[in-house]
Amino acid sequence: MRATSAPCWLETTVSRRQAGIETHWMAKERIIISVAERQLRRRERRAALWGFIAGIVVGVLLAISLR
Repeated sequence: MRATSAPCWLETTVSRRQAGIETHWMAKERIIISVAERQLRRRERRAALWGFIAGIVVGVLLAISLR
């Protein structure tokens, strides 16, 4: 199971693009897909940042408690 819940059509589009298969989308669909991809990347970066911050906080608290 994955942490992110991306729609399957987005995964199909990304996997086709990575495989070098051209997809012929209408302009409106391309805009929707690019916005969805942008939001997904933003969410992934935000989750990574919160994970990093939580790791630092836990590490500092652990270091303080073990002194």
